Amino acid sequence: MADLLKTAQLFRNDPKGPKQVASEELRGKVVGLFFAAKWNPTCVDFTDWLKHFYQLANKDKHQFEIVFISRDHSEKDMKEYLGKHGTWLYTPYGCKTVNSLFNRYTLKQIPQLMIVQKGGTPVVDDAIDVINDPKVDAPGLVAKWKNLTTE
Repeated sequence: MADLLKTAQLFRNDPKGPKQVASEELRGKVVGLFFAAKWNPTCVDFTDWLKHFYQLANKDKHQFEIVFISRDHSEKDMKEYLGKHGTWLYTPYGCKTVNSLFNRYTLKQIPQLMIVQKGGTPVVDDAIDVINDPKVDAPGLVAKWKNLTTE
């Protein structure tokens, strides 16, 4: 995954303020690209589920990382929406990497959580329905996704 985002600026969504991180932080982890926006109520509702899933998946070992890719209409909206997110990664509003990701992947709708391999090949096009299941075994599902990777 570090290959796909190696030139991207990445920041950790931290309650004390954003912290820039290197793409190498993604190495060895299952990575989900989370395409969403504050203006979409379905995105806002799903973010709570995703935050819970992220915490469960990483309870014993940080093995799952999310990179938020904003579809917001303004940087202000994106920053407000980040306040509801977990401590996962995000790309700055309007960065070139975001535009290249939009061109690379055909999004049918938002929210969309695409599980990708290090080179960017999708393993799961949209993991939203699976994560929305209250009975989901988060660490088990992440392990399953890791086994699907070939890159």
